[in-house]
Amino acid sequence: MKTIPTLIGSIILFSGFLCQAQDPVLFNIMYEFEYVRDLADKENPFTDKMILSVGKNSSRYISEKMYNQLQREQNTDNADKALVGEQGLGQKMAVSGGPLLMVNNNNVVIDEQILKDFENKKLTVWGFMGPKDYRTETNLPKIEWQILDEKKTIGNYNCQKASGSYGGRLYDVWFTQDLPLQDGPWKLSGLPGLILEARDSRNEVIFTFIEIIKPQEGKETTASFFKDDKRFTVVTTPSRYNKIKKAYETDPESMWSAAFPDAKLSVINSDNTQATRSNTIKTYNPMEIK
Repeated sequence: MKTIPTLIGSIILFSGFLCQAQDPVLFNIMYEFEYVRDLADKENPFTDKMILSVGKNSSRYISEKMYNQLQREQNTDNADKALVGEQGLGQKMAVSGGPLLMVNNNNVVIDEQILKDFENKKLTVWGFMGPKDYRTETNLPKIEWQILDEKKTIGNYNCQKASGSYGGRLYDVWFTQDLPLQDGPWKLSGLPGLILEARDSRNEVIFTFIEIIKPQEGKETTASFFKDDKRFTVVTTPSRYNKIKKAYETDPESMWSAAFPDAKLSVINSDNTQATRSNTIKTYNPMEIK
């Protein structure tokens, strides 16, 4: 049988961005993310909690799971840091030594991070899919927002409505100027304030504000979670990245099996301990239609 490395991928804490400045975190904003990934099953959208960590010149958007891992890394004694690195987010091996695929009832969960570099106007996306992580870099999206007259309160923040198109979808968003930020969840930004809510016109991609989490003073930065490792990191184009993402979200088991044809793949479903296979997406619905 082919030798399988004890650490597949490289989702471990890294000391800085590859192409992006690293800032102290000013605010951590938590969102509820809801996404109809399978048009044949609209009643069961993919959901996750996401954290947007914003600094003066950059930001990082990751899942709450990855954010909590970062906090554990930072609070771990030096003697234990190596252990955390070996058994942290990058660990994708089953007890039997074969690859381990983590899924839920909405199929595979991709460890993805989005880095915005406002100073250099760059957007970097990393995604851990199969035995590799993929990185793509492009310019920050220039969304032509139309600011509307409608206003409302979200949490304790005064918000105003705006509308704009990105990735083939039309978004209605609510932003606040009560915070000194011009960012938003996922790839959305460019308004004179922080986007707290966003919803596409099809109700298939939704970001809902939950709360603002106070950063640990002097400890939190907008650093990348992913280490650029030539053994595991594939640098690619945005279009190619989206094709790989579609293939992995649609049929993750095939990607793992192609990489390790002689190994037994173990599937763990966090929502259903009896399930031994990932669910099939019948009609894939990309977040970016074009």
